[in-house]
Amino acid sequence: MRVLVTGAGGLLGKAVAKYFQEKAEVKAFTRQELDISDKTSVEKAVKGFFPTVIINCAAMARVDACETDWSSAEKANIIGPENLASQAKSVGAYLMHISTDYVFDGKKTSPYTIKDPASPISAYGRSKYLGENAVILATDNYFIVRVARLFGIGGNNFGSKIFDYLDNAKKTGNRLKVCNYPVSQATYLPDLVIRLSEIIDKKHSGIYQVTSSGDIVSWYEFACLAIEMVGLEKDLLTIVDYPDLGLPALRPRYSALECLLSEELGLLPLPNWQEGVKEIYKHWSDSNK
Repeated sequence: MRVLVTGAGGLLGKAVAKYFQEKAEVKAFTRQELDISDKTSVEKAVKGFFPTVIINCAAMARVDACETDWSSAEKANIIGPENLASQAKSVGAYLMHISTDYVFDGKKTSPYTIKDPASPISAYGRSKYLGENAVILATDNYFIVRVARLFGIGGNNFGSKIFDYLDNAKKTGNRLKVCNYPVSQATYLPDLVIRLSEIIDKKHSGIYQVTSSGDIVSWYEFACLAIEMVGLEKDLLTIVDYPDLGLPALRPRYSALECLLSEELGLLPLPNWQEGVKEIYKHWSDSNK
């Protein structure tokens, strides 16, 4: 198998490239090395390697920035995936494209499935949904994988940095502001990467929704679990509503995902996300001894 990875400088892209290097020939490109919105550059990269699968981890994922910079969101999240899909088709490769739970509006109170219509409420969600459509129109051989709240060791997001944030709150006395919504699952990076490989092995095109098992929670409830592990008091936290933060982009209040296709193909549920939090804590604890 020959795997081409885009967005290899980010948390997911790095993990994907490292994982597949142990089982395949890999060519990985960071955003600086390959602008996926540049059709000529994409063609050169693909036809210079002739992959059997392209894994697109490149995206403009800064939700609020997408509201004020639609041009960049369009290039990274719509035009780029379309270019990759077209070139994948030209060399007979599959395209695995990473998408998001933000394609939904958050009005449901039970997990979204692929049978639920997408209805994004932010520029980011809209760009990712249009990117999905662009992939589907450009090739028949695709795996679109929607994920939610990805976190892992080395990540620069709330789930990955939670113990740093709590430690800072304890030292400074400044309470950590945490939102009581959106509500969703979390997804632990190492488990996701293994699932991506399993999906590729199935060679079954379609839309997948992949998250870790476990309770559907807000970031506040996620932080409460982390506090229990550290043995701190919950008064380190202050609950806030997203509207109170004054952020430009709307977030779906509820965006839990269910993957019917994974179940149909016999793929077992991923481990509980709480196990991932435990691993994050162990790594943090060892690093701060």
